[in-house]
Amino acid sequence: MKTVVQILSIISALAIGAIQAIAQEWNTQPEDERLNRADLQAELKGNTLVYEGGQKSIFNSDGTYEFVVEGQTYQYYYEFTEEGEVCITSAEFGTRCDLLVLNGADYISINDKGERYKASLVQGE
Repeated sequence: MKTVVQILSIISALAIGAIQAIAQEWNTQPEDERLNRADLQAELKGNTLVYEGGQKSIFNSDGTYEFVVEGQTYQYYYEFTEEGEVCITSAEFGTRCDLLVLNGADYISINDKGERYKASLVQGE
């Protein structure tokens, strides 16, 4: 019986550690408001995020995604997760997901390295 309890304690400790690691890897701030799939669909579908450096993330209504940087347009596909992630899929690199949060009036995209990028929403582009 002691062995089962020890195993369950180890599993529990590992699970808690994994949950904490996942929560920390997004580099969220206390003032960040987490969004879910419904929030992202309502806000982004058919609209554009414009980043401070002038780059644009265009979320077309048909599920296609365009990233515009330095006059170049790259086309991919997007989907939103219930956890508030924006996942972009392409033949070149597969799928990558970034967390999108609302911080005041700004949207913040957080990549898997913890880097934060501020953007504003432009409707209808």
